[in-house]
Amino acid sequence: MLGADLLVRTLDESPPCVPQDEALATYATKIGSADRELDPSRPAAQLERTVRALTPHTGAYVSLGDGERLGVSAARVLSGGPPAGEVSFDGLRPVLGCAEGALELLVVKPPGRRAMSGEEYLRGRRR
Repeated sequence: MLGADLLVRTLDESPPCVPQDEALATYATKIGSADRELDPSRPAAQLERTVRALTPHTGAYVSLGDGERLGVSAARVLSGGPPAGEVSFDGLRPVLGCAEGALELLVVKPPGRRAMSGEEYLRGRRR
């Protein structure tokens, strides 16, 4: 609602266009593979925002112990969970332990497979 109000106000007031000062412009570096990896030494809230920021474009992923990368398209912050760095497969969905809290993996994408819910992934995961 705030955005719509600001747009209407801008159109009504018709402020003058001002060229950007190129000396003040900054450029973001290209997002690399390391930027996409969910680092469990960070708080779960930060990782959840990383997942939202990278979805659906490049996507985030978590490294599993066997060298497998599990893509993550949606996640939710939990107050408790496994120790930082561990991925628990014991509940309804996979849960990544983080420095503060845990990250429940709601939608994942195993290598070479389609995106699926965390529940579907656990049902088909080899034990």
